Amino acid sequence: MKLTLIFRVVAYAAAIYGTTLIAPLLAQEKVAVQGWARESFGRIVFDWPRPVKYQAVINGSKLIVSFERQFNSDLKQLPITLKDYLVEGTVSGQGRVVTFGLKGNFQLRTYPRGNSIILDLRRLGVNEIEAKRLALPKAEAPTSINVRVGSNKGFTRLVFDWKRRINYRVRSSPTKVSLSFDQEANLDLPKLKKRLPSGITNPVALNLAGRLEFSVEKTPNRASRSFRAGNRIVLDIYDPKPPAEKNAKRIIPSKISRVEPRKIAKGSNVPSETTNTESVNISRGGTQKKSENSRGLALSKPKPGDRKSIKKVVGLESLAGAKKQREHTANKSKIIQN
Repeated sequence: MKLTLIFRVVAYAAAIYGTTLIAPLLAQEKVAVQGWARESFGRIVFDWPRPVKYQAVINGSKLIVSFERQFNSDLKQLPITLKDYLVEGTVSGQGRVVTFGLKGNFQLRTYPRGNSIILDLRRLGVNEIEAKRLALPKAEAPTSINVRVGSNKGFTRLVFDWKRRINYRVRSSPTKVSLSFDQEANLDLPKLKKRLPSGITNPVALNLAGRLEFSVEKTPNRASRSFRAGNRIVLDIYDPKPPAEKNAKRIIPSKISRVEPRKIAKGSNVPSETTNTESVNISRGGTQKKSENSRGLALSKPKPGDRKSIKKVVGLESLAGAKKQREHTANKSKIIQN
């Protein structure tokens, strides 16, 4: 009976708090922890799978190390390896903070190397000459690299002049392009900002956990690409594309109305359009040619079958007028003779 009741209570608690208890475990990252003991210092190394921000301090007789993300590590072997330096460590702060007890007074020195976080504990009171001989060399200061900007037809090019081959990753969004290099470096951002064209703004460069994080903002209608050229890394940002015209007007040709030929009543003396056109062309040919044609037509008596052709050449009105004039002249001469 008691076992059944206990089982029910556990099942009820798991149903309510199961998500809260399991979610942090899924978010934890596996981190390997190693230790080395030397004559004058002890070293602790946290090997993370990717870069992480951290903070390490000595507070009294405790070493406290906090990270920005949750982690899961086996800390049992570390106090054994560094038995002259550490006491058993505990994890707190939802899996983000580890605390070690210290066996003595130590000076703390920390620095990142790639994805690893290194902590050195050096005993106070050691001869300074011996300490310099045994201490590890200081981490190299970030190198300075030149970033060239060139305006080309259709795009703007940024060239990172590294002195050796550097691996990098690129991330792009509609308004931002980011490059992550696996080595720290210093850039002349004021000089770079002045050389960037409009539409490409706000360059940012940060050295974080052994990497150079570079980003630049752009307008949404610009595409980008990156590639390697020897030791140089090239970033091309293209000019904005012109917006496509919407609701473009279609040009519809106007309809040509059909022209009906003009009808001419039967027996009308009005000449056809062909007769008028030909009469005008004959008149433009010169006065001399017209007079010669008139004489020829007056002397030669037209045949009945040729009347249609004569009408087309000179026009019916011209013949009728000439005939009336001759009859009028003949009647006048008869009157004078009588």
